[in-house]
Amino acid sequence: MMLKLAAGTVLAACMIGPASYAQESAPPRAGVPTPTPQQAAPATDEHDAAVRQLIGVMGTSVNGGKLVDQLFEVYKSGLPQIPAPVWDDIRTQLATEEFADLQAAVYKKHFTLEEIKGLLQFFRSPIGQRYIQEMPGLMKDGMAMGQEFSRRIKERLDRCLQQKGYRVS
Repeated sequence: MMLKLAAGTVLAACMIGPASYAQESAPPRAGVPTPTPQQAAPATDEHDAAVRQLIGVMGTSVNGGKLVDQLFEVYKSGLPQIPAPVWDDIRTQLATEEFADLQAAVYKKHFTLEEIKGLLQFFRSPIGQRYIQEMPGLMKDGMAMGQEFSRRIKERLDRCLQQKGYRVS
């Protein structure tokens, strides 16, 4: 269970894009289906090409490889009986292009081509580049803040329930 939780946490952290980190995700656009891995479009149309440029400019195109590496470390630590050559063999079989395809499908779902072009313009600007540089620290601090906020809310909920006569653990 702890292994799945850790792997899920790593996955969630890597999937958060800088353009959407500080805001709620946009509601699905009318008539735009939710992409599945099988529906991830190849890089053939202008929208897809622009999204892939954006992902590259933002530096998130390498997150697929980093994500796989991080997941491997989590699994390896939980399964020490498996020899390193087995892990190495499995790692070489996993393509990170699938991650890029899925990421592109998500961005295409939430942003029009014109919006992607605007994001490209922003992330290529000096302030956009600064944002990209600060993004890891923002994410780290944001996750810590979220954990602290959750702890505080849990304490308040526990107190409220106890005041109403309920036993909480």
